[in-house]
Amino acid sequence: MMNAKFSARTRHWGRVLVLTLLVSIIGSSAVRAQDDQEYKRTFNEGLSAMKAFQTSKKMSDADKAYTSFERTVPLAKEQKADDIAAKSNQYLARLDYMRGTVAFKAGKVERAIASYDKGLAHDPTYDRNHYGKGLALKKQDKIDEAMAEFKIASESRDSKTKRAATKAIRDHFVFVASTALNRHGDRTTVADADEAINNLKKLQEFIPADADVYYYMAEAFKVKQDYKQSVAMANQALKLHRGSKSDKAKIYFVKGESLMAIQNYAEAKLAFKRAAVGQYRASAEHYLETLGTK
Repeated sequence: MMNAKFSARTRHWGRVLVLTLLVSIIGSSAVRAQDDQEYKRTFNEGLSAMKAFQTSKKMSDADKAYTSFERTVPLAKEQKADDIAAKSNQYLARLDYMRGTVAFKAGKVERAIASYDKGLAHDPTYDRNHYGKGLALKKQDKIDEAMAEFKIASESRDSKTKRAATKAIRDHFVFVASTALNRHGDRTTVADADEAINNLKKLQEFIPADADVYYYMAEAFKVKQDYKQSVAMANQALKLHRGSKSDKAKIYFVKGESLMAIQNYAEAKLAFKRAAVGQYRASAEHYLETLGTK
């Protein structure tokens, strides 16, 4: 009798335990289902806010999108929805770039850098944040750090970012070099020329030289009276030049000056003839008259 009662009690508590476990499982499944719907909902909210921003251009819409995507990432990861988490991070990186650019234009450089860094943390492949960070660091005169960021951006698969970053590197070093060569007007010193050459060589650690780089190298070597090297640099510039004839004239002119200095008059006259365009016409024709029948 005791055994029968015990067996009945065992079956009763067994049924209670199973029922409790079922309730628990159903409850957790409901939570998971709710979570599953939650990441989809927040992601779609983010997309809607992004579309609204494209029309309204209101930062409030961009902020709504940012908040939604930021909430989506951990929820999606929890549900193993890695594709949604990745897409959310990609949107966040683009919004971080936009926020950084707004801050940069407003003169809030530190805030801009923080936004660009957040963008790179969200999506390291979105190279515009490297470009934006480079601009901000350059504004702080942190040139080496800025160039490192531009270097990464200059290797981007996005052609627009690549062009902008490459131009930023080239513009900086060419400006520094040309400033050195023009610092003392017609009395450029060897020290000025060395400064220009060093900066133009440093440029080539980041990107390939173009016609302008070789032109300024030719001018610098002329100042140093290394005329053969000046002619060699001018020839490299002429090979790469893709601009107008009037712009090309400056290269022929420095080549002519260096050829004349080493008494290669025949080649010098050919160079000056081609340099006789635009603002260089009068000077080139003067040299041609001076050389005469040499």
